[in-house]
Amino acid sequence: MAQVTEAGAVVYPMIPTYYNVPRTVEDMFEEFTARLMGFIGLGQTDYYEWAGETPAHRDRSH
Repeated sequence: MAQVTEAGAVVYPMIPTYYNVPRTVEDMFEEFTARLMGFIGLGQTDYYEWAGETPAHRDRSH
């Protein structure tokens, strides 16, 4: 990882977020994908962002 970072790459490992209380592996995958897209500059509004408050599960019914 050090070599690729020194060469200019970004190492962005899949680290599950548990503060959004995922119910399935698919929930974790969707959250990671949304965070990754936001990281590369593609605006995402359908993911949970922790604001230092008590965690609450996002409504995924829509």
